[in-house]
Amino acid sequence: SLGKEKLISFVSDVLATVLPCISHQQEEIREAALKTNENVLELISTSELRVEIGKLLNVVTTELSNNWVLTRLASLRWISMLLKKAPKELLTHIDEIFPVLLHTLCDSSDEVARVDL
Repeated sequence: SLGKEKLISFVSDVLATVLPCISHQQEEIREAALKTNENVLELISTSELRVEIGKLLNVVTTELSNNWVLTRLASLRWISMLLKKAPKELLTHIDEIFPVLLHTLCDSSDEVARVDL
């Protein structure tokens, strides 16, 4: 429990490293990144502790421009989770995320565009 509480303050830094690795060519790295992302997503979604939404959104929206579909999909999952967990807080950043989400509707991947909706 104590380790999880400490991790929350570094979640943006962790995601900045993990999200790009979700689409890594090397299977071991990709699998480790996917597992880490799932664990951190679960931790944040179930924790009562506050996470710095602005910093987290900066990382996630940056990764929506990543060349790889899996990374963009993972980023959209984070936005979806944050919208469910802290809608009021997320909406205070709407000016930052709305243009990125609007642009993502024109994504070359149909799956990314569908999830964006």
